[in-house]
Amino acid sequence: MKKNAWLPAVAIILITTGSGCTTLETQYVTQPLHRPERPLLPAVSEEELSCLAQGTARKLTERQRLRREYAEKLETIIDGTHNQGDQDDGQR
Repeated sequence: MKKNAWLPAVAIILITTGSGCTTLETQYVTQPLHRPERPLLPAVSEEELSCLAQGTARKLTERQRLRREYAEKLETIIDGTHNQGDQDDGQR
């Protein structure tokens, strides 16, 4: 009976001390993202904008610039996923 009483304790000790040797390193791999084509936006001439108030035309131009810059940043991030394998030297 006493022999069987020690069996669970020995099993727990062996499991906890032996499990440290079997730990594997986790490595995350970035998959390249698809870069969608930019849409062809219709051109707006100065003549078409002339009916707008000057402040409104400036806001519209600023809005267009900010959206273009945002799209460029997103494209840079997407393009960066394509170069991960070239730049990855195993250091993280």
